Amino acid sequence: MNREEFTKMMVFLTAAIERKPSKETIEVYFEMLQDMPYELALAAAKKVIGEEEYPVLPTVGKIRKAAMALCNMDRVTAPEAWGLVLKAIRSHGFYGEAEAMAELPAEVRTVVKQMGWSEICHSDKPDVLRAQFMRMYETKEAKQKEVDMLPADVKKMVSGMGQRLSLEAGKEQ
Repeated sequence: MNREEFTKMMVFLTAAIERKPSKETIEVYFEMLQDMPYELALAAAKKVIGEEEYPVLPTVGKIRKAAMALCNMDRVTAPEAWGLVLKAIRSHGFYGEAEAMAELPAEVRTVVKQMGWSEICHSDKPDVLRAQFMRMYETKEAKQKEVDMLPADVKKMVSGMGQRLSLEAGKEQ
């Protein structure tokens, strides 16, 4: 979002709270929200304002969280993901791993690969397996949500640090 769009959003927010934030606060908000598309940021701000009982300026975190929620409304839940795995097993069986994996969404496929297709297909404890799958899937989704909440420049910096640390660890061995 550019400065002009951001200004429109802040005018909307300050009208809702009936008080103008300081210039420093406005700069922090711009720094933290500029990586978001204007329409998404405004929709998220409207969502947060609509949920607030008292007229206060929503935090950057609340706006980013609301934006993430708006973007992820079609994400597969853990029970839905498990249902897709069961459907793939019924459709393709033990020997149809490649075809089954091709049908599964990427986030589901990742957990299935971690657990192992053959282990899932041959398990004689489906309730335990389902619980393990759902726990792994929810953990993966929670980590992804944390990453999604970060501003773009922070994601880039953290990604670069992870790569540098991996390279440094490789040199030490």
